[in-house]
Order: sequence, then C-alpha cells, then structure tokens
Amino acid sequence: MVAIITILMALLIPAITSTQSALQITRGAQGMADIVSLSRQTALARNRVIALRIYRKTDATNFFAYQMVLLEEDGTEQARRLNRLPDGVVISGNGLHSMGMGATSPTNLPGGVSAAYAEVRFRRDGSVDLGSGTNWYVSIMRDSSTAKEVPENFVVIVLEPEAGTARILQP
Repeated sequence: MVAIITILMALLIPAITSTQSALQITRGAQGMADIVSLSRQTALARNRVIALRIYRKTDATNFFAYQMVLLEEDGTEQARRLNRLPDGVVISGNGLHSMGMGATSPTNLPGGVSAAYAEVRFRRDGSVDLGSGTNWYVSIMRDSSTAKEVPENFVVIVLEPEAGTARILQP
C-alpha cells in the first residue's frame, strides 16, 4: 500500500508543480494586461499622459514589477501602487523575448531597492507613444527560463500603439 502511494506521489508532484507554475505566469500576465488597460482608460478619462513603468533591479536584466504614473502638466508625477509579479515570474529583459525594454532610467523603490525602469507613455487620446506601426511586446515567464531561446511556458503581451490596447498570446 505504501509503495503504491509513493509511486502515485512521484507521478503527481511534477504535474502539480507544472500547473502551479503555469497559473503564476498567467496571473502575472493578466495583471500586466490589466494595468495596460487601466493606464489607457486613465489617460482618456483624465486627459493626461500616463506612464507605465516596468522595473528591474539595477544588477538584473529581467523586470519584476510595474506601476502606473500620472504625469501632470506642471511636471509632477503621481505614482500609483507598485505591482509585483508572482514569485519566480519575470518580464524577460532578453531581446529575443521582449521588444521595447531597452533604455532604462535609474530610480529608488520603497524599501531602498535600487532599480531602473523602462517606460511606455499613453497619450491623452489613449494611443501609445511608440511610433506608427511599431508593436511593443513583453514575454512573461519563469525567471529560470529567460536564458532559453524558446522557454517551456510563457505568455506574450502585445501592445498595439494606435489603440493602446493589449493582447495576451499564450501558446
């Protein structure tokens, strides 16, 4: 009896771990798509430029958090809540997986975390300042998968510049 239970456990644990990992990636992607939608809606409703900032630690290549920032006409900024991706899930900083994550600006996050961010700006009309016909996309995956050319499990979020809308692509 114990042998049967041991064999079943050995077979089930990898499947459960894989499913949990996939759910974390999906949750991270949905949160990112939601903040894209909220940023666009806020730009339209408030008639303000909104920045969506995606943060990485200064000594890392992958991004771990994102935040919406209202850019006021007088140059001040109103930062909203910092959203972190689930543990072990990142937005890949690898150029094979994400486009538009190149230039970053240094900053300090709460708790004294030294970070840098990439930024996408939503215009007052809801469009995105990327240039005509240029799609911005990011890949969300396990931190351990970012060095691979094709990760085992990932989600791509594509931002269409003219509409400012996000599409989630999950193979």
